[in-house]
Amino acid sequence: MYNFLIKQNIRSVLIWSVLFGLIIESSQFLISWVNNVAYRTVDLNDVVMNFLGVLFGYMIYRLFRFPIVKMMDSKSIKKSGFFEYTYKRLR
Repeated sequence: MYNFLIKQNIRSVLIWSVLFGLIIESSQFLISWVNNVAYRTVDLNDVVMNFLGVLFGYMIYRLFRFPIVKMMDSKSIKKSGFFEYTYKRLR
């Protein structure tokens, strides 16, 4: 949904997804280290899976973006409210 607010290219989306995953895993490690308790385990697989999830989500967004815009152009859909907002962001 973030892509509707600000146009992003694939490179920045993927970089932010990796950084966000690393921040979450680092915070889990720091919480466990500060509390001296094995609260959560730090796993690089989580970062990789977050990255792949964002990549697939972005690909699905790109796949359905143009058919939705074409459908909204060809149909006489009243573009107000949510439809107007979405239409402007997809263009």
